[in-house]
Amino acid sequence: LVPACLDVFLCQSNIQHTKRTRLRRLSIYALAVLAVAVAVPAFETVIVGPQLCFTDMDFEKFPDDCAKGTTALGQVDRHTRTLYKMLKVFSSPRGVPVPTGSVVAVPTLKKPLPKKNLFYGSKIPSWDEDFPQGVGYASTIIFELLRVESFFPLVDYATEWSSVEEARSILASSSREDLEPLELLKWEEMDSDAAIMRWAFSGIAAHVTCSVKSADAVKGQAIAFVNDWSWMHEFQVRPGFERYGAAAYFGDDGRLLKIWWSHGQKNLTKGDAGWEHAKWAFKCTVIAGTTLKDHLVGLHFMASNFLAMATFEQLNASHPIRRMLRPHTYGAVTINAGALKTLAVKNGILHRASAFTWESVEAAFHASYDLNRWMGDINQRFAKQGMLDTIKENPDLYPFGQDAIEFSAVVHKFVVSYVDVYYANDAAVLADRELVRFWDALHLVEGSQLPPLSGKQVLAQVLADFIAYVTAFHNHAGNVADYLIDPGFASPKIRPNRNIADIQATFQGLNIGLMTALPAPKLINNFTHLLLPDEHLSQTATIFNQFQRDLRDLADKIDARNEHRKMPCNSINPKMMVSSISI
Repeated sequence: LVPACLDVFLCQSNIQHTKRTRLRRLSIYALAVLAVAVAVPAFETVIVGPQLCFTDMDFEKFPDDCAKGTTALGQVDRHTRTLYKMLKVFSSPRGVPVPTGSVVAVPTLKKPLPKKNLFYGSKIPSWDEDFPQGVGYASTIIFELLRVESFFPLVDYATEWSSVEEARSILASSSREDLEPLELLKWEEMDSDAAIMRWAFSGIAAHVTCSVKSADAVKGQAIAFVNDWSWMHEFQVRPGFERYGAAAYFGDDGRLLKIWWSHGQKNLTKGDAGWEHAKWAFKCTVIAGTTLKDHLVGLHFMASNFLAMATFEQLNASHPIRRMLRPHTYGAVTINAGALKTLAVKNGILHRASAFTWESVEAAFHASYDLNRWMGDINQRFAKQGMLDTIKENPDLYPFGQDAIEFSAVVHKFVVSYVDVYYANDAAVLADRELVRFWDALHLVEGSQLPPLSGKQVLAQVLADFIAYVTAFHNHAGNVADYLIDPGFASPKIRPNRNIADIQATFQGLNIGLMTALPAPKLINNFTHLLLPDEHLSQTATIFNQFQRDLRDLADKIDARNEHRKMPCNSINPKMMVSSISI
């Protein structure tokens, strides 16, 4: 009731407030926090108290699991169970229809955006044309309260599940339906050496795999590929956890040969004591590293943030490039600003769900900025990783690469066709002063490697890469639900001598999945209402419609491949993607 009343009373958009009004609002803000503080006993019972299930259907179908799960939730810290309850009650995707492309409105404004400081001098907007009312003061108060250590101390309870089978049953009963929209593939197990191979060639770690030419061999088989996350080892962790860091090495047939275990500072092979734990450390490191470096920093704070901000501030509402990019910036500002408030702060969700100290979170953010740079088009990136020959000669070994190249080609064809309509030649591109300013605004991080705007070819290639990044790569790096729905699959933290997530780490990982579960507009959609009603409308509508047909054709092709692949892959399946980073 308090959050609802606060939002109604405080959220007044598009009004110029006087200094006195702002002071009144701050006073109410302070009184609200004080009221919550005074009401902590009731808050503890009503909001924070453990409860696994929240629908009559769940209680009827899974009475035992609901009861056992409630007991399990009583073994985790106050922050984790409070956040779980909030997400289940207020953010469940059950019964929520998937919005159509029509929710993406035609742009109307071009103006400087209010911003907050991020890292390395970069900034993040705090106002979104799609959601001008923002997230609401009540939400801000609640998430600020969740960070207050006197109410929600940062504690890492190590209570184990009584059995992995019971844990799987509890989580499937409570959250499988919530996370189903995020599910890319069903995994039977993630313990075997073959499962690690899938992680590296078709799963969440596949974007890191590189070809290596090494004289090293393991039991007579030469090392041909590596998936290296050893850079994570330098960051300190809280007491009770192992440091992150691992590198998995594979033969030319993809078979797992050895793992460098950074915490133990040694290589391990099958049959060695500690082999199973080395695989576990690799998986946990991948989850933490992908979430922090690739998903949060690379996608939200860099690619999506830079694209949305430059588009809104530099291109007028009727600029043809802004209209083309509109589906891919929808809701991005709100989501990215929300990520800054909830994930990239001390005692926030990422800090607690990972094993990092706060100083290490900050250091890892900075390292992630340095590690995320434009590396050229998709073929150039795979060439730098030494994976092009594998994709061409043995695509079944690297399904991620095969699908990524084909998806990028579809997007590139679309962008080239659209750019050709409005720009006759390179000179026309360079004569568009708004477009030049937009291009300059994309270089928002020190050491940006985006090329200078030289003409149509560079324009189309970079814009296609941005679109592919915020759609396909976000689908790949952002969907962790497959890997965290089972405590035996992976964990966001590593405990010594354990190869299963503890109860608290399980629910913390689950919360990350639940935060991204609300439906958003799909990439395969009708966005023709965004096109300019000019003399080119017939031509641009044909281009948009052809793009949709190409996406559907590629989705069908990937579905057919997955029927026969040893390592199915849906990371780059267009039917799984949303149109922007709006979740």
